Amino acid sequence: MKSTTLVILSIVTAGAVGLAVLSGRGGSRVPAGAVSAAPGSAFLPDLAAKLNSAGSLTVQKGKVETTIARKGDGWVLPAKGDYPAEFEKVKEALVALADLKVVEAKTSNKEFYDKLGVGDPASESGTSRLVTVKDASGAELVSLIIGNITSAQAGRPMYFVRRPADAQSWQVQGLLNIEADPLNWVARQILSVDKERMKSITVVHAAAGDKPDETVRVFRDSQTDPQFLVRDKPAGRDLKHEAVTDQLTNGLSYLTFDDVKPVSQVNFDAAPTPPAPAEKKEGEPEAAPPPASSGPVTAEFRTFDGLVLTARMINLEGKWWTAFQASFEPPAAAATDEKKEAAAPPAVPKPRTPEEVKKEVDELNAKLAPWAFALPEYRGKQIASRMEDLLKPPAPPQPPPGPAGPLAPGSEGPAGEEPSGPVPLPPK
Repeated sequence: MKSTTLVILSIVTAGAVGLAVLSGRGGSRVPAGAVSAAPGSAFLPDLAAKLNSAGSLTVQKGKVETTIARKGDGWVLPAKGDYPAEFEKVKEALVALADLKVVEAKTSNKEFYDKLGVGDPASESGTSRLVTVKDASGAELVSLIIGNITSAQAGRPMYFVRRPADAQSWQVQGLLNIEADPLNWVARQILSVDKERMKSITVVHAAAGDKPDETVRVFRDSQTDPQFLVRDKPAGRDLKHEAVTDQLTNGLSYLTFDDVKPVSQVNFDAAPTPPAPAEKKEGEPEAAPPPASSGPVTAEFRTFDGLVLTARMINLEGKWWTAFQASFEPPAAAATDEKKEAAAPPAVPKPRTPEEVKKEVDELNAKLAPWAFALPEYRGKQIASRMEDLLKPPAPPQPPPGPAGPLAPGSEGPAGEEPSGPVPLPPK
C-alpha cells in the first residue's frame, strides 16, 4: 500500500485510537482480539492501532468465502487472479470493525444463537458472516461473527456479534456492510462509452453449429445523424422499431461485469458445444439442460474521435466472457452539410482531442486488457446481436390464388348481384 494511503488510514483510525486512550486503555497492553464490556466503549479496543498492519481480510457466509489480500500498492482478490479490489471498500470495512461500540452483552446460550444470527457461519441455512483479519505474517488480528441487524440508534445500525471461540454474544453499534460476495469488493463498472460518440459497430459471428458466419454492422455517416442505419439489411424486411439499433450503440454505456478472471484462462477460439444432458432426479420434473457454448464473436466499436474498442466474446456455459483491446485511429475529416446544419443545429458533444483519446486508450488497456469479464447476460446478448435480432419476423407467404370455381345455384355474384345466364353443372 502506498505511503499516502497508509497516512489516510492512520488519520481515519486516529479517532478510534483516541477513544481507547480516553477510556483508560491507551497505556495498557490488551490481548489480540480482546473485547470490551463497557457500554459505549470500543468493542475491539486494540484493533484500531493495528489496522495498518492488516494483510488480509476474509469473509465467509455458508459455502461462499472471499479473501481480499494486500499486494504491493493495493488490495486484490487472490481467487480472481489478483483482480484489484477497491481500497476505499477495504478501508471502510477495517475502520468499521475498529469503530464498533458496545451496547450490551446478550446470550451465551448456543440454543439462541440462530435467533440472533450468530450461529455457525459455515451453515448454508444461517445468516451469519465470519470476518477474519490477519497481518502479513498470517497472525490473526480479529475474528468476528456478524449476526442480524437489530435496529438503529442516532442513525447508526446495531448488530448482534460473537467471537467464534467465545460463548458470549453482544449487541454492538456500527456500520458493518461486510459481505462475502467477491463482487462487493470491486468497482463493478469497467467502462462507459456514450452512444453520442459512436460512429459504427460491427459484430462478426463465427460459424457455430447450424448457424453460418455472419456480420452485422450499424453506422451513421455524421455525428449529427439521429439514427443509425443497418448495413446489408435483407430486402423486404423491416426493423423491429426505429430504436432497435440502440442495443448495439448503447452496448458500452455504463458497462458492468458479473465475474472476472485473467484473460489467459479463457479460450476465445473454443469450438461451440451442445448443451450437456441435465441430471434428472427421481420424482422431480424434467430439468432444463445447461446452456450450450456459442462460437466466437468479435465486436468492434468506433467513435467519431478515433477510439476503437474491440471486444472478443464467447458464451461458455451461459456466461458471456469478453476481452477488450483499445486503439486509436485518427478520424477522417467529416464532410459538412451546410443546409442540414442550418436547418437543425444538433446537440453534439465537444469532440475529444487526439491526445485525450490516446490517453484514454492507454488507461483502458491498462485497466481492461489483462482480464476477461463475464458480462451480464442481457448485455452480452445485446452486443452479440444477429441480423434477425434487429428485424421483424418475415410476413407469412400468401397462398396463390386458385381458379375461379362455379357459383352454387342461388348464390350471388359480385356486388351482391344475381348471376346472369344458366348456372353450369359440375362435371360428372
